Amino acid sequence: MKARILAWLSPENLAKAKGKTKVEIIAMFGNDPQPISYIPFKFLPYVGNDISDNRVYSGMGYFIDHAVNHHPNIPAEKYANIQIFLNNPDDIKETTKEGKRSVVFIKETDRYNAVLVHVKANKAGKVIFHTSFFNQRKKPYAGLPSIRSTSLEDGVPSISPVDNTTAGRSLSARKDDAKVVQLIENTK
Repeated sequence: MKARILAWLSPENLAKAKGKTKVEIIAMFGNDPQPISYIPFKFLPYVGNDISDNRVYSGMGYFIDHAVNHHPNIPAEKYANIQIFLNNPDDIKETTKEGKRSVVFIKETDRYNAVLVHVKANKAGKVIFHTSFFNQRKKPYAGLPSIRSTSLEDGVPSISPVDNTTAGRSLSARKDDAKVVQLIENTK
């Protein structure tokens, strides 16, 4: 799947698409949905309960248009790493637009940048890639509650925001860095 992304975003394809509209790019490259990554099964219920195919699909034309017309400064290699970000997101949020639900997997890369893998299920039960990179001076989707913080993954409660007024509820609330380091070392 990584090789597919790199082939789609080849310098030749990007040069052909430059200056073209989304409609022109899709006409040029087609838009048959093909798998470009997958969502680890433990995260699949966030996308939908009735989805069994964990692959994330995109059409070549849509993907090239997204790279050329929305994120022209992002190198192809970063797109090829989408799987790495889906494997271990920092947060997962749900959003609705025009009554349609979608899920955003967020991986912060630094203070102002994040990789967003924004997906939604189509009528055929496929998970469809929607958007990817975020570069602004605010946290992406900050106003939306995390859907990951209220669930269990692998039988262990996920990390959620801590009310710092309640002492002793978590290691971070007690600010006990030594125990945090020990806990991390024990999970390796």
